[in-house]
Amino acid sequence: MHDVRSEHPGTPGASTKTVREYGADDHDSINSKLLHLSQVVEHADAKTIAKIFNDVGNALRAHLSAEERAFGFFEADHPWEIRRLREDHDGFRRTLDALLVLAELRMLPPETVHAFIRQLKEHARREDASLYSWAEGKNTVHQPLVNGFVDYLRDHSVGARRAPAGSKQPTSNNRCDFADQRGDGR
Repeated sequence: MHDVRSEHPGTPGASTKTVREYGADDHDSINSKLLHLSQVVEHADAKTIAKIFNDVGNALRAHLSAEERAFGFFEADHPWEIRRLREDHDGFRRTLDALLVLAELRMLPPETVHAFIRQLKEHARREDASLYSWAEGKNTVHQPLVNGFVDYLRDHSVGARRAPAGSKQPTSNNRCDFADQRGDGR
């Protein structure tokens, strides 16, 4: 199998991470944040819960946005699978909103978070067999577009360090800047 690496070959300092590894790292990070939330929600103060939940929400939304940007690269060849992935993502956003309400009310049972983690893991397995598989070169007809997906994931994934608008230095946090994705300057 041809591996598409996180940076194009020959680039100084190029990483050897594959797009699957970036995706797996993000999935693991998000699940870890959710697990941490489930462990502290009963005993932490509202400010701590809000901070952890914001970290979870930012991480998940950034990850979903990065993947959704790639959907267009493969939709013509795989419309049904892309539709299913989009529906999953929409459901994850709704679930995240519901979990936030439960967390704010201090009524978020750990099992609810564990069930959400299980859903995310099942979805990740489907993405690995579809989206990430296609991006790693099994669908070489779209190689220039795949390279764009790899670059986007590398630059916008949970672990990416991004420079704020107008700055050349990345921030120290691991969130995606949603204003950049909306393109409306907010």
